[in-house]
Amino acid sequence: MGFDQWLESTSELLDGYTSQTTVLRVPALEAWAADTGASIGFSADQFKYAIGMLLGYPLAVIFALLPAGALRHAYSLVTGVFLAQFVLGNGWIHSLVSSTIVYFIIAATSGIRALDKHRHIIVFVFMMSYMTASHIYRLYVDYMGWTLDFTGPQMLLTIKLTSLAYSLYDGSVDADNLKKALASEDTKKGRRAVYANRVASSIPNLPNLLEFYGYVYCFTSYLAGPAFGIKEYLQVCNGTKFQKGEEVPSRFPTALWVFLQSVVMVALMVVGGAKFPMSLAFDKEWLASTAYAGPVGWLKNIGAVWLALFFVRCKYYFGWLLSEGSSIVSGFGYSAKTKSWRSAANVDWFGFETAQSVRAGSRAWNQRTQQWLEECVYHRTGGSLFATYFVSAFWHGFYPGYYLFFLSVPLATSINRLAFKKCRPRFMKDDGKTPKGSKIFYDILSWLSTSLIMNYLAAVFQALSWENAVITWSSFYFGGHVAMVAVYILLAYIVPSAKKKQG
Repeated sequence: MGFDQWLESTSELLDGYTSQTTVLRVPALEAWAADTGASIGFSADQFKYAIGMLLGYPLAVIFALLPAGALRHAYSLVTGVFLAQFVLGNGWIHSLVSSTIVYFIIAATSGIRALDKHRHIIVFVFMMSYMTASHIYRLYVDYMGWTLDFTGPQMLLTIKLTSLAYSLYDGSVDADNLKKALASEDTKKGRRAVYANRVASSIPNLPNLLEFYGYVYCFTSYLAGPAFGIKEYLQVCNGTKFQKGEEVPSRFPTALWVFLQSVVMVALMVVGGAKFPMSLAFDKEWLASTAYAGPVGWLKNIGAVWLALFFVRCKYYFGWLLSEGSSIVSGFGYSAKTKSWRSAANVDWFGFETAQSVRAGSRAWNQRTQQWLEECVYHRTGGSLFATYFVSAFWHGFYPGYYLFFLSVPLATSINRLAFKKCRPRFMKDDGKTPKGSKIFYDILSWLSTSLIMNYLAAVFQALSWENAVITWSSFYFGGHVAMVAVYILLAYIVPSAKKKQG
């Protein structure tokens, strides 16, 4: 028996078992979703995803009315499993299997002192390994496909469960060390902020099974995030999020505003995406009539790909904003420090579209993932960018386009740092804080160059395969890389540093 036949027969066998676990599926509802989605131009998986996130709003209203405690956890679990089975079908079982194994790892080894400093790392390695296997399986059965399957929620679950393991480590094994570090005058300001954040998100004990599975399947965040921490979930469900007598602004205006933005984004995605599909970037017929047909055609291709990528981003904006809105209605995402209900936001779309540096753009995009990489990888590995990019790349998957993107980003980031150090001071007054009138030109140039480079790099991320990535960058004559190398040499070795302002 060949590998293909073995994989197919094994999948059919497993499907037979897993289909028996989907007890909350409603076939009539799934049939309606498939028919309705097809009638308006959506695939069944896309339409069910959208319906699942929309259902989060009425479910959130009910959740907020429930008394704090076990009932909220049970409600979160049941409704989350229902959405998981409705959207993913048999694929929901992956979240159950992986989360159960994680709980067993933590609970079964809790009495083994020798593992205290390694338990969270074991969880991290296991979840990343499961995620890796999922990506490889996806490559094999749906190469170059964009079907919305279990791998999306599994990526979010990887963030949630690894973060839980680290929060538990910080609140138990490392709790005393963190307190000593915060009390010490020798602790530097930057590290103090890191330690304070760990203490704020730490938990002293492993949640019970109801709390744990309620968090895993929390209906507002299971499908598209935001992947908020376990402490946030426990506080909201147990009614300890707010202090007695604390004045908290109404969450509904913010939730409505976020929801309305998601509506605009889906409209842009549907209308604009149809006119400027991402496939233009590697469509040889299109490129022959534009990119290779002279300067005007080359510029036309740049504009078309820029618009195509914007409409692709609208798809992400839609999903992230829609799910954030239901999270806010439920009571998640409030920050007492800022008095804002946007602390669980996954994207600042305006900040991304107007970013003046790659760093600013990356911090506005997929913010909960950025936070996870920063807290669970970057700061835990002594500030290793290599480890951070490595984990980020593996978390995303194994298409060559992803790695071409991640390998190119550091150069763009280095240029941003050099420009900030050597160019920006020339547009500031002597106090170093007040901008000169000419700084608007610096800001415009920074935005334009950042937008062009980020879209140039992101094009191969969406192209996925090596072949499509090469076709895409070739249509630009690798101009982005040529420009980055030239500007880096110019800033690093030719442009002198700006003179320090005299205080």
